[in-house]
Amino acid sequence: MREVWKWKLMGKETQMKNMVSLLGVILLCSLFIGITQGAFTHSGCLSTQADLDRMATKVAASEQPWKGSWDILMSNTDQWTDHTPEAVQTVYVDDGTHGSNFMNLARDVHRAYQLALRYHGDGSTWAADKAVEIFNA
Repeated sequence: MREVWKWKLMGKETQMKNMVSLLGVILLCSLFIGITQGAFTHSGCLSTQADLDRMATKVAASEQPWKGSWDILMSNTDQWTDHTPEAVQTVYVDDGTHGSNFMNLARDVHRAYQLALRYHGDGSTWAADKAVEIFNA
């Protein structure tokens, strides 16, 4: 219990340094495990190829809730053909000076993922191009 209170009493700068140090240790451990375990296989982000193939099969068969969700995805992504990415030079999460702009990143990642799903589902190259544009912004 004392450790929780200690964390709350630390300044934001100290908390950030501790968090960066922890992330560094996790990264090093991950690299070490990857080197010792063989080749790294990307997890496919949120969806594996098997997930995508299963979803496509369900949508093609008009099974619910997959087909209804696909229709919502189509409707959402149709609106993003002219979307301008909300990229910012530096992402802030309420650092006390700059406010927060991390939601710009969150919204763009959300859009890019849905556009990638659409590309996989119906082959819309404009959706793939727009996802790449968002990630490269």
